[in-house]
Amino acid sequence: MKIKFTKTIKVLSFFLVLLTAGKYKAQCSANFTYALNSNGNVTFTAAAQASSVSPVTYYWTFGSSIPTFSATGNAGKYPNYTYTANGTYVVTLFIIQTAPSCSTQTQQTITITNATTSTCNINANFTTSQGSNGLVNFNNTSTGTVSGVTYNWNFGDNTTPSTATSPVHTYSANGTYIATLTANNNLSVTCAGTKTLAIVVNSYCTLAANFTYSLGSNGAVSFFNTTTPSVSVSYTWNFGNSSTSNALNPSIAYAANGTYTVILSAATASCSSTASAVLTITNVPLCNITANFSYSQGANGLINFNNTSTGTVSGVSYSWNFGDNSTAGTTASPAHTYSANGTYVATLTANNNFTPACVSTKTLNIVVSSYCTLAAGFTYTVGANGLVSFNNTTTGTGTNTIYSWNFGNAGTSTSVNPTRSYLNGTYTVVLTASNFSVFPACSSTVSQVITVTTSTCVSNTTFTLLPTSTPKFWNAIPSNTANIASVLWSWGDGNTSNTLYTSHLYSVSATYTICLSVTLTCGASSTFCTSYFVYRGSSENSSDMIQVNVIEEGSLGIKNIEIENNILSVYPNPGTGLFTLKMNVSNEKTKVTVYNVMGQKVYEGVNEAANGKMDKQVDLSKAEAGVYFVEVIDGTKIVSKKIVVSK
Repeated sequence: MKIKFTKTIKVLSFFLVLLTAGKYKAQCSANFTYALNSNGNVTFTAAAQASSVSPVTYYWTFGSSIPTFSATGNAGKYPNYTYTANGTYVVTLFIIQTAPSCSTQTQQTITITNATTSTCNINANFTTSQGSNGLVNFNNTSTGTVSGVTYNWNFGDNTTPSTATSPVHTYSANGTYIATLTANNNLSVTCAGTKTLAIVVNSYCTLAANFTYSLGSNGAVSFFNTTTPSVSVSYTWNFGNSSTSNALNPSIAYAANGTYTVILSAATASCSSTASAVLTITNVPLCNITANFSYSQGANGLINFNNTSTGTVSGVSYSWNFGDNSTAGTTASPAHTYSANGTYVATLTANNNFTPACVSTKTLNIVVSSYCTLAAGFTYTVGANGLVSFNNTTTGTGTNTIYSWNFGNAGTSTSVNPTRSYLNGTYTVVLTASNFSVFPACSSTVSQVITVTTSTCVSNTTFTLLPTSTPKFWNAIPSNTANIASVLWSWGDGNTSNTLYTSHLYSVSATYTICLSVTLTCGASSTFCTSYFVYRGSSENSSDMIQVNVIEEGSLGIKNIEIENNILSVYPNPGTGLFTLKMNVSNEKTKVTVYNVMGQKVYEGVNEAANGKMDKQVDLSKAEAGVYFVEVIDGTKIVSKKIVVSK
């Protein structure tokens, strides 16, 4: 059992001084006995005597540094004290009475050997973590504690202390507070530990997000940030149209009329605040722009772009990407030259320049095919009897490359690798190669001088009759067209022709003997005849024949451009200048153009079709004799065919 002392040893010292000074006469005596109990406990019994009936006060000291205990009656006469450490202690009893005045003291030395000793290793400690709005979590990390330990927390803000192990405390304002933890193992008044920390509270959020705004034209809005306080604050704006900003005072433009909820989020390192406003936008112009364009091709990579965009307004701007890594164009309908044939992805962006922009984009594949790499060339071999074989070595050709040979002796051919019979002599042979795979068509010409010394004068007048793709129209193909001085065709119906390339129309069905007589410039002559049946009935059988067109050997090898089975018929072909064109068409008006082998335009006209059928006469009577190409444009369809003008 422990005794709590309420007086200090100074009181006892005062009375001892008085006794020593002799101011009090000894009229009483003091003595005591004691009994040693277990675990350092001692029971004391006072045997003091006094001559007064006034209460006697007993003052006890149980050893050095142990506070004085005083009491009257049995409490003072029979005290009990427990020593916590073994050792030798001087115990003093002092008594005092008031009437008559009397005081005395006595001392005894006692030895304690059975006290329950303990070592005090307590170490008070704690950490803190802050929540929001002044909340602080105290985490008790004290060590050396024992069962029954008690804690006392002073939070430093004049609030009631806490005895919890790890309390939670809310401070009423931001600031610095001195918090103290006292941990007591309760073994003695001296086994205690103390820890003090300065708590900096800054979690009270005084941030208040706010803003105003001003509506402009065409959906434009300017925002003005009025958040307080404004120091060390970051901002995030959500404008309600999927766009955001971190600017202090942003400005945006809405693309469409409507109602938008704008939210401003303001944040510091420790707190955040939001503000919102509902905006109604009514002045955004409607965006009906549709970008579009077409293009046409010129020579050597030139493309002319034709802007056909709709829904544009005043101030519209255009941006072109030509697809070849060149500088973009900004004119409405630019012209651009590509550096090589190929397919390019061109993009037009049309912008009505609202805020934000009213934009539309159109993309097309541009096929550039106008770069001409054609280079005409040929070699030749002179054989027996003046026969010359020509080997075409032209490069840069395409699927629609055609050839025009002038053999220098009034003979021509459109074969790729023709042969020609010459009289002995020197001749200038000219080859013109034309490429209709590009637009506009391009051509290349080469010439060589050849010398023939192996010729003998032999006339060959054989010819071949072959049906064409046009029912009842046949072609006559002479075997030799070189060195001709005179020609006579006898058609077997009493009609004749004195030009090599001509045509003849039969009026009556019958069997006719067709003869060709040729006289060469060297004097030799010959005649060749063959019989054919001519039928003028209503049949469209291609084996029937009503007209013969004399054409040059090899001309059947020319490839015609035919689209969607629209077959172009031209007759007579060859002809002296007046040609009839027939074809099924899908448009009421079709464009007809005739080019020479150099790609130059010699005729242009428009045909008006009836019931989807074109029946057009083309007059080339003023054109020079030679090879030409007629082109019919039926909407997006192009049909081309070779025609021969013979004089």
